Amino acid sequence: MDSIIRIEGRPIEKLIDVVSNAIGTLYEPRQIVRNAKAEAKSESIKAIEKAKTQAIIDGNIEKVQYLDRINNRLVNKETKRQKNIEDVVAVAGSILQTEEKVSEESVNQDWATRFFDIVQDISDDEMQLLWGRILAGEVKQPKSYSLRTLEILRNMTKEEAEIFQKVAQFVLVQDQDIAFLFTSFNDLKHFGIPYYYIAKLIEIGLIQSGDNVRQQFNANNTSEINKTCIIYGNMVVKIDQMPGADLFSFPIRLLTTPGKELARLIPISPNLDYVKKMASTIKRDDVKVGYSKIISIKENGNIDYDELIEL
Repeated sequence: MDSIIRIEGRPIEKLIDVVSNAIGTLYEPRQIVRNAKAEAKSESIKAIEKAKTQAIIDGNIEKVQYLDRINNRLVNKETKRQKNIEDVVAVAGSILQTEEKVSEESVNQDWATRFFDIVQDISDDEMQLLWGRILAGEVKQPKSYSLRTLEILRNMTKEEAEIFQKVAQFVLVQDQDIAFLFTSFNDLKHFGIPYYYIAKLIEIGLIQSGDNVRQQFNANNTSEINKTCIIYGNMVVKIDQMPGADLFSFPIRLLTTPGKELARLIPISPNLDYVKKMASTIKRDDVKVGYSKIISIKENGNIDYDELIEL
């Protein structure tokens, strides 16, 4: 987290504005270059320093020593908090410096205030990476991460975060909105995802409850091929229903809105065996399944991809 961040460019300028507005003081460029010195003093520290001055004037040495202990504790706490904030901002900055542009829409002030109230107490390196990605994503496109998502992540243990990152390796996305897990073959145990992981993520609000949810494809009563694209990391899984194909479905577990938002933060390395097993459940004479590497995704959701490999 100690890499130098370039200051120029709208993405970084917007990040500085968001941080400055949220913490109530100008977040200077030299700070975003990773000068982690905690300079800001809380109102509590200022009040203690004032009381200490008065105690010295009064000659109350015992009170001076007492106030020194309180002051040292608060300064240590605020120093750690400042460093936590700057570490998270550094992660966001390193991401945003690779962006050419960001949305001109402002980040909601209440969202930013809540965000920094939380991250000031996040000191674990891996968790700071997640929070930094959230900040970068929200600066790039406001309303990407809800307040509910912030609260869920705030209360997640490191173990729960690690479980989610493992499960997220199998998240599929359809129509840019529906995020789910293909759950045939004994609830993903074949891929090292025990039911305990699923139950834990249901408990903390990242996966919807319900054991009998299915992704349904209606019968194709048209004369055209009905094409469906499912995104899996940098891969697209394409399902083609031939004209006259019957209704079919497969078992899934849906992610909640916070689950979908957090899943976007996790780099996914597609598991081809997972795709093949899903294809074996779907494909038949009137339903074809193939996969390919994604070249680009348009703003309207259309996907450009390499030559399709049929399964």
